[in-house]
Amino acid sequence: MKKWNLWGGMVFFIVFLATGGWLVSNVSASGDDYLHMAGRANHIYLLLIALLNIVFGVADFRRQSNRLLSSSRLLLFVSGVITAIGFFTETGRSLNDRMLMPTAVGLAFLGVALLVV
Repeated sequence: MKKWNLWGGMVFFIVFLATGGWLVSNVSASGDDYLHMAGRANHIYLLLIALLNIVFGVADFRRQSNRLLSSSRLLLFVSGVITAIGFFTETGRSLNDRMLMPTAVGLAFLGVALLVV
């Protein structure tokens, strides 16, 4: 799972860079402030989860149990996948219709919290 986090984090970071260009060309040109801010928030969530996956792929957690560490890494990887999908499907939606991004951020928080506890 450690390699999944490292390589997945790198892919998520590349998606982050690509979505930055997409934001500039599509969202900024629309003139809609809500759409612009929602897109930026989703973009930053993608960066956060990409970097967390890279850290989990590189760091050595020797004091944690294997089951806890595997669960934490799996949660972070899944949150990255959900964030990448959510960026493209939820950027133009209202706050009440956005379910993927809050779920992804919650999974990332839970994954990190498992290691802190």
